[in-house]
Amino acid sequence: MLLVADARGLLRGGHGVGAEDLLDRAVDGLEDDAAEGLVSGQQLAALRQRDLFGHRRAEFHGGHVRIRRKESAILVERKVGAGSDPSSDLPESQPRAVAIVGVGCVLPDAFRVDSFWKNTLAGHRALRTLNGGPYAWERYHDLGGSDTERSRSIVGARVDGWAFDWRRFRVPPKDVETVNPLAFMTVDAGAQALDAVRVLPKERAGVFVGATGFGWQRDAALRIRMPQIEEALRAALSAGGRDLGLVETVRARLDARLGPVTDDTIVNTPSSVAGGRLSMIYDLRGLHYAVDAGFASALAALEVGVRALRDGTLDLALVGGASELLTPLELIAFSRLGGLSAGDVNPFDARAQGTLLGEGVAMFALKRLEDALRDDDEVWAVVRGVGGASDGRSRSLLAPDPDGQALAMRRAYDDAGIDPKTLRFVECHATGTVVGDRSELLALSQLAPRGAWVTSGKAALGHLRGGAGAVGLLRAALALKHRVLPAQVGFETGSEALAASGFEVPRENVPLEGPGPLRAGVSAFSFGGVDYHAVLERFDPSLHAPGKRASTSPRRRPTPALEPIAIVGMGGLFPGADDVPSFWQRLLEGYDATREVPEERWDVEAHYAPGGGADDKSYTRLGCFLDRFPELDPAWGIPPSALETLDPGHLVCLRAAEEALADAGVDLDDWGAREKVAVMLAFLPYQGKKFLADVRVNFREVRAELEEALVEQGARPEEVTRISAAAAARFNEGLPPLTEDTLTGYLGSLNAGRIARRFDLKGAHFVVDAACASTHAAVHAAVQALRHRTADWALTGGVWADMQPEFFVGACRFNALSATGSTPFDAAADGFIPGEGGGVFVLRRLDDALRDGQRVHAVIRSVSGSSDGKGRSVLAPTQEGEAASMRQALAEAQLAGADIGYVECHGTGTALGDVVEANACAEAFASDAHGAPREAPLRIGSVKSNIGHLNAAAGVPGLVKAALAVRDGVIPASLKVAAPNPKIDFEGGRIAVVREMTRWDRPPGGLRRAGVSSFGVGGANMHVIVEEHRERAAGQLAIEPDAAPGDAAPVALRADAPSRLP
Repeated sequence: MLLVADARGLLRGGHGVGAEDLLDRAVDGLEDDAAEGLVSGQQLAALRQRDLFGHRRAEFHGGHVRIRRKESAILVERKVGAGSDPSSDLPESQPRAVAIVGVGCVLPDAFRVDSFWKNTLAGHRALRTLNGGPYAWERYHDLGGSDTERSRSIVGARVDGWAFDWRRFRVPPKDVETVNPLAFMTVDAGAQALDAVRVLPKERAGVFVGATGFGWQRDAALRIRMPQIEEALRAALSAGGRDLGLVETVRARLDARLGPVTDDTIVNTPSSVAGGRLSMIYDLRGLHYAVDAGFASALAALEVGVRALRDGTLDLALVGGASELLTPLELIAFSRLGGLSAGDVNPFDARAQGTLLGEGVAMFALKRLEDALRDDDEVWAVVRGVGGASDGRSRSLLAPDPDGQALAMRRAYDDAGIDPKTLRFVECHATGTVVGDRSELLALSQLAPRGAWVTSGKAALGHLRGGAGAVGLLRAALALKHRVLPAQVGFETGSEALAASGFEVPRENVPLEGPGPLRAGVSAFSFGGVDYHAVLERFDPSLHAPGKRASTSPRRRPTPALEPIAIVGMGGLFPGADDVPSFWQRLLEGYDATREVPEERWDVEAHYAPGGGADDKSYTRLGCFLDRFPELDPAWGIPPSALETLDPGHLVCLRAAEEALADAGVDLDDWGAREKVAVMLAFLPYQGKKFLADVRVNFREVRAELEEALVEQGARPEEVTRISAAAAARFNEGLPPLTEDTLTGYLGSLNAGRIARRFDLKGAHFVVDAACASTHAAVHAAVQALRHRTADWALTGGVWADMQPEFFVGACRFNALSATGSTPFDAAADGFIPGEGGGVFVLRRLDDALRDGQRVHAVIRSVSGSSDGKGRSVLAPTQEGEAASMRQALAEAQLAGADIGYVECHGTGTALGDVVEANACAEAFASDAHGAPREAPLRIGSVKSNIGHLNAAAGVPGLVKAALAVRDGVIPASLKVAAPNPKIDFEGGRIAVVREMTRWDRPPGGLRRAGVSSFGVGGANMHVIVEEHRERAAGQLAIEPDAAPGDAAPVALRADAPSRLP
């Protein structure tokens, strides 16, 4: 039968329909048997090559694109029109294939990839009883597991003997001493990967590190909490009838061994700063941020990097994963969960009883495969696909769900366009827990062929948490490259689950021979129900090389980057405002939420010293605090017993998500879209509950000094024990206990995971860290997911709550805070005021929102980022880097600088930062499309003058303010600009601060448009452009402005029989 798909018929009776929807309807309109249809290129002008390559059901075969529908395949045959580049006719695997062109690692007993592979083939195991380093590990060990303050095991895999080459990387030796070693391990591994790249496209190279944070410094925590330590010692010694002079004795001993609180204490805790360091060292200018999907972080970072390469945002992506350092808190928290083995770790084995932990990092340089071939790069392996999923409303946050894991796998193979039955082996997550391994094998058995090999690196290196997927990726890539599957160490007798699955475990190194493409899967899963899977293929020149040499000049590639994204819902909690409407009203009123630290938070005087002369004190009492945290709602599924250890940011985001979905008009009882709803939030790894858990654990070091001092005074053993225990009991008063909820209370990824579970969402979820630009980075990831069709809805935003003295003191060490108030762009600006709050935005593709009749607050035209490249330091902002992110956002939105009427600045109120940012704005937004100077000054402002600096969530109130300003045509005042900063050229007429509430009229023939900036330490620069939404006429089909002559060529649709499928 013959079918003619008429675009006008598809468009009747509604708003403009996007090309994705047109293609779906045309495909689904064909019969299952042989059928043909011709869709006019004029009628489907929006159905461009980019839409075919970006379609969620697309497979690529030679010069054709297959779109899957049920059991049949539709062959979409696109004719080449005028202006098309013939070099785009690449073999089937190449348009979406990504090459690994460099690898690097710093792992236990292996500081380079060649030594890692040698150890792997030799069956080397790096697990051993921990000793040495900053901890007396035996103090934290309780073999019986009955002591809740100790770990049932102190076996792990540490990176011992590694030294950072500070001379090569020009890092001051003092930084090497004070900065967390994992930050420099990441630099080392990243450098190894980059050094292997023959052609480094610096301007378009980005870095995405998968990590859960690098951990807080023990010495800093003890120093900052010294007032409480001394009070506990005095109470215990007084009750025990001992000389109070011992307090000074213990303090002196601690002073002699503890390191100082420095400007690195907070700055290098976020994992993103390591990416910033790499960008500085190699002068990389693409965006960088860290991705935290718990133990699946490395594969989530891989997905972000692969998508950026496929859509042309970047030409090189450095991705990977890093663990935290092994600390007593890590071991105790896992032990309290019951997941830590008291003996060995034995994946797939009948002896399996739990996991053991390791540390380290692995990094990978990626390029599009055709670019790698053009540049003569060595290809270690080819990434064919990546897929992520959430378990939704599963049994619990901790119990693995085979259905969620299988969904991630299916998405990865759909993304790759290959049949999972062609797999030869899978590098599993397989932690050695009975339930976890069984669940993974059940999931895998739904897709992989019986008889496939399964392996796990955790028996050799332990569980690297955020770096776990990177180790799996490294093992799989090396096995494919060398055609050898290493033997599974720690394996003797297969478990019942293994026997039932039909998979095999290699007992010796196995050659990987045979015809056809050699393929492998890599899995990583985490608490909170986040699941990721990647598909790798061995590089074979006969399969992957193009028929002719690719052009050496960059060609125009299909990209979904211009698709507008609608903000259809917003929710949030801010200082002095419990929801978005009240926040907007208070902004219009010009409110200032600055106040002193509330008495119920902490004893501010104990941690305060005016003038900044004390390294372990804050020189300011000022902040902007939430009036209250949300009360626990039974619908959230959080037991009341978990509240003591739960970071309240989780509650803030749950409440904000509920408000945002209600604002978007979502009926939770009848929402059929949950399958492809993603959650990407901003979250920084130094949360209050983790501070408190860490200092509670580390008080054991204080006890050791106290006990030694008591023995020296002749105290009896029982007296020593009694006084030491009394001191600990007094110190722990008011601190959260160490329970099975400790780890899940502070893991950042669970902030997103709890939202996915509450609303039964099945899209991928994670949190991101770009320091103070984290919210914009989260929005970037969410927009990316929508444009690549991995999600149809996205919940994004960020949170920063429960501020503790540790943050105040750490920020004071690099003079970031103000003791007088937040005054952006004023001559008196001397620092920022920290604030709390958070919010969630509901995003959809604009065409989808219009199709469903949703209200649109504003439209995101672009979200872009850059790195400073070679700068002065990770702390100093650069005008060049900030302006670059603005120019890039304008280019992606196809706008001129003069099209932007207002910029909501990062505007922290620091003397240097304000000047740099204002000058960057004046430069980037100076002219119109013809190069003529803008007619009216660019208006700028900063919401930080109202509610302070929300750190990870700083972009939330800024984006809310800008979205509502373009919607309502009014700009709230930026407060406290009594005397404009004379170092900013306000007199030149290019920029002006909005010092009073201002009506914003729509420009003649145009739309209200605003930019929103966020910048973070480490040189992260992010910019979002939003515009007002004006309804299109029904049936109007918007043709994208960058359409080329060949893009309107006819498209043939033909149905093939099911037997024709691969």
